[in-house]
Amino acid sequence: MEEAGVVTPSDQFFKLPSNLYGNNEKVESDLYFYHQQQYVLFKSKSTLWTSLDSQKLISTEIEDLFMKFKNHRDHHVFLQDKLKKCLERRDVPLERKAQMLYDTAEPILSTIFTSPSSADLILSAAEYAKSCIKFLTERGSLPELIKLSSDSLSEHSHGLHVSAYSVALAKAAGFRDEKMIFGLGMGALLHDIGKSKIPADILNKTG
Repeated sequence: MEEAGVVTPSDQFFKLPSNLYGNNEKVESDLYFYHQQQYVLFKSKSTLWTSLDSQKLISTEIEDLFMKFKNHRDHHVFLQDKLKKCLERRDVPLERKAQMLYDTAEPILSTIFTSPSSADLILSAAEYAKSCIKFLTERGSLPELIKLSSDSLSEHSHGLHVSAYSVALAKAAGFRDEKMIFGLGMGALLHDIGKSKIPADILNKTG
């Protein structure tokens, strides 16, 4: 990790997947990790990500990185852009694409579930649904998502899986209309959004 400053938690930081960057990819803004109630610089802006950085994350067991944004919308736009670029690259293994899709589900969908009436956030969900559908156009993509579900399944990754299964089923059944498939994927992605109105103590009640 780089020698660098420490920033107080009062600054506006947003969570990013730790595997967001691959080798030789440029870091757009300072990256931090959270340790002992403070944000500590991990990687400086405009530097290139290396295999050594990935090894540091593993050896120090850092699960999340953080970056400063003005608001949730800017955070989502950044994540969507990184996800799209990853999915479009032919040299990126299908396994990494699946992991990126999986890891961006939580920071994007968790915000939407806390503010379901926000038009900007719903549009963000629509962009995410498009990325999900794009991923499923690649042969062998669904099994890669299924593998990840055995390791961790949250409310938000559950929405991703329901969306993926729904789109895959529609395609297997012969449906080809893009608008219909998008609507199906979007609806499945947000099928549990009504839970946002239910108190957490009820949702998390044992049994």
